[in-house]
Amino acid sequence: MEQRNRETALPFAVIFAAALLFAAILSDSMARIIVEKKDGGLKGYNKVVEVHEDSLHSLRCQGEGWEACAWTMPPDAHHGFPELIDYAEARIAEGKLTGTYSQKFDGKLCFVKWTAQDLDNLRIELWTEDEEAPQREQE
Repeated sequence: MEQRNRETALPFAVIFAAALLFAAILSDSMARIIVEKKDGGLKGYNKVVEVHEDSLHSLRCQGEGWEACAWTMPPDAHHGFPELIDYAEARIAEGKLTGTYSQKFDGKLCFVKWTAQDLDNLRIELWTEDEEAPQREQE
């Protein structure tokens, strides 16, 4: 009887482990990152909100204040993060206030889209080829 329990437990454990691995790969490839900055001041922002929900990671910073607009828990293992966010911020600093760019990371095509007035008023979105292009969220 004990032998039979081991025989049925092993396939279950293998299937369970495979399902967990598949879920981790799927969630990594489907993650979307959004960075929004609005009305920041010379010293930073009044309100900084970081959210990690399912496949969405967002950092929203608003109002003149003293807080840095920075991740406390950066999204891990996302293709193109933080390189494509840095790329968009560099283009904004050069005066290119809207744009889209794509690059392959580990064989996966990744996209970044940005719109801005300046470095303190911007929206940057990052996604992979597995997803549809982002639509503007309702405020």
